[in-house]
Amino acid sequence: NDAPNGDRIFLGWMSNWNYARNTPTTNWRSAMTLPRTLSLSTIEGGYVLQSKPVAQFNQQLTTALTKEKIKIKKGSEKTFDYPNLNQSQIQFKAANKNLKLIFTNKVHDSLVLNYDAQKQQFSIDRRHSGKVNFEKSFGEKIHTTPTPNLISKSIDFQIILDWSSIEIFLNGGVYSFTEQIFPNQPYTKLSIQSIDNQEIKNVKIDAVKRIWQ
Repeated sequence: NDAPNGDRIFLGWMSNWNYARNTPTTNWRSAMTLPRTLSLSTIEGGYVLQSKPVAQFNQQLTTALTKEKIKIKKGSEKTFDYPNLNQSQIQFKAANKNLKLIFTNKVHDSLVLNYDAQKQQFSIDRRHSGKVNFEKSFGEKIHTTPTPNLISKSIDFQIILDWSSIEIFLNGGVYSFTEQIFPNQPYTKLSIQSIDNQEIKNVKIDAVKRIWQ
């Protein structure tokens, strides 16, 4: 509370008591989320709490790759190579259709994000994302969330990866998702797949500046 301009700033604890003491890290045990601005909006007559990264986060970004438009034919994929996806922000606009994103590296770790337009669900599969066997509950299932408020014809994706976390914001934070991940090496490839004909617009990958000197 009491932030400038009357903003409401949220910081979340990015961990889980099931494995908070057992994460495969050296100097720290987990972290906090990015600071997020909270706001209320209305969708079909109901109030929705939105959260999205504070505007100051943009000062940490340097554009690394842009694509104005990408067409994905039904059942095909488009792949991007980028040396350090675990220190990046990825943004794009996609039609409100089925879409799957797969992050991989040279040692075959994989983190899968899946949007099912028919079921109105978004899921995150970290079962093979890297180090997962330090706690049974960490990598035993796919995390799935209903997304009935994604009613627009297109969806804005904002994905921010750090060395051991991913934060995802859909339509300006109408839905947000946070996961810890522990890949054995940084992800270097992003594959975008769809079982529908899909058009991806305004693709942008930004490098995020390190805060440690």
